Amino acid sequence: MKVFLLLTFSFMLGQQSLLAQSPATSTPGQAQAARPSSRQPSQPQDNRFYQLGDKTIVIPPPEGFEEAASQLSFIKDYYTTTEAPQNDMLAVFLPTDAIEKLKRHEKNNLTGAAKVSILKKVRGTDVSTEEFAATVSAFEKYGGKMLDINGPEMKALLKRAQKGVSDITREEVQIDLSQPINLGPFERTSKVYSTMLMVRTKAELNGNQEEHLEFIGMSLVLVKQRLLYVYTHKIFTSPDEMEGHKDFTRRWIRQIIAANQE
Repeated sequence: MKVFLLLTFSFMLGQQSLLAQSPATSTPGQAQAARPSSRQPSQPQDNRFYQLGDKTIVIPPPEGFEEAASQLSFIKDYYTTTEAPQNDMLAVFLPTDAIEKLKRHEKNNLTGAAKVSILKKVRGTDVSTEEFAATVSAFEKYGGKMLDINGPEMKALLKRAQKGVSDITREEVQIDLSQPINLGPFERTSKVYSTMLMVRTKAELNGNQEEHLEFIGMSLVLVKQRLLYVYTHKIFTSPDEMEGHKDFTRRWIRQIIAANQE
């Protein structure tokens, strides 16, 4: 598992404290444990089911991906440990071929991943489209402050991420992030808000250095009156890949919405 990928997901989680300021998160909900369906899927890439209050939410995998936390204990442990304290991690998705190689302890060229989280305090609370719009407005108003690499939120996040990666690898890991650049929203509807970030990640482990320029799709998605945080991650190898990553994110969100039609 590449250090940079673990780090990037920790970085993405930091944005959620911002959303706690919006009207959509002002009403506490009863936090209930994530409960995958008792149905045993015939294949690991089948949809995952989660009980959020009185609503059952379906999270299908992106095309070519599988839910990884249910198959690899170190993935589950890492993302549970490094999840922002105010959030619950629901699912982490990796490419199917990468999961198989990780199970065999083989090297793999892991260049992308996806994840879904939810804010604990609204886990069992209905969120209206009006409250969703207010949450989007709060993100657009305060997001720049939250993304400030020299701000207290990002400093605390980086410290937490570095400790989490070090605990998992059992080696001291040095981590550095560039100032994240918000490339702007690319999807905006009454139930979806997606924006794209770009960040350069550096990590050093046992004298080996990794440096990558990465795209991070950050989306707010409202399904069955539940507000999900949906993330997609891609290593930058060509400027043309940004548009492809936007399309990948749109397709997956459409899958999630279609799976949760009431």
